[in-house]
Amino acid sequence: MLNFLVGITLYLLMLIAFVSIFTIIFMEKTKENYHRIGLFTIVFFVYFIMRILPNIIGFNNFEMPWESRFLAIFSGALLFSFFRKHFSDSNYLKLKQDKQNLKTTFFVSVATIIGYFVYLYLRRHPQEFNLELFLFISTVGPIEEELFFRVLILGLLIGCLDKKVLFIKYPAALLSGIVFGLWHGSFFNFDVINVLINCVYGYIVGWITVKNKSVLVPAIMHVIINTIGHLINIS
Repeated sequence: MLNFLVGITLYLLMLIAFVSIFTIIFMEKTKENYHRIGLFTIVFFVYFIMRILPNIIGFNNFEMPWESRFLAIFSGALLFSFFRKHFSDSNYLKLKQDKQNLKTTFFVSVATIIGYFVYLYLRRHPQEFNLELFLFISTVGPIEEELFFRVLILGLLIGCLDKKVLFIKYPAALLSGIVFGLWHGSFFNFDVINVLINCVYGYIVGWITVKNKSVLVPAIMHVIINTIGHLINIS
């Protein structure tokens, strides 16, 4: 356990350092933006701690790690509430969509779901239907990840990088996508293809979030993809 904690902590520290350094290089050097970088670090570590805490203290009563996900969702909601002023221009925790971009983001969303379906189908692993797993990945999983990666992390980074950097439009969406992709890998289980696919997916849904000024569509996409991912594996 100790080796795992040390390894994953170093992995996350390198990821935080990469995102922070890139952001600091290209952002406007203001006190508020430095605060956002600090909050990004806090958010990421709180997320990590909430994910592993139930395992450490032995607070696991179900086959799936429901406790860690509920702790993460609760802590994410608290963080957003405490630091709400830092999301004044990038509050994506709302249902109202930017109607101007709905048509474009709709087609991008459908294409992304189809593409991810093909990827999941090609890498499917036959298994029996598991109701608890199905409910878990279709509910708390998407809520937790969208809250942290699209609402909190993207919301903070877009405040620092809201303009085009080099040839990259919405660099904050790209960074949050990279964080999302690398979160799905570690020193101990680094599936390169899976990480790359999730980096691309993370960038696309980040882009949709910024375009629509809401996390609603990415959340729906996440539920659909997770649901499809489980159902196509049923043998």
